[in-house]
Amino acid sequence: MEEFFKPNILSNVKNIFLDSTKLKTEKDNAFDLLDALSRGGSLPIACAELYVIVASTHCLENLR
Repeated sequence: MEEFFKPNILSNVKNIFLDSTKLKTEKDNAFDLLDALSRGGSLPIACAELYVIVASTHCLENLR
């Protein structure tokens, strides 16, 4: 799976490829962060929202 990665706001975008092992590692890291932020489940998250942003660009030829 190809992913786009930007280490910080001032750097250029980099393409990285994630195999199934790396993808599972990154997913586990995300859940570990959520677990740490909720203090291992002792801090309830009563209200949460999930935003998904899909960006797309198109390059159309001049048909004149």
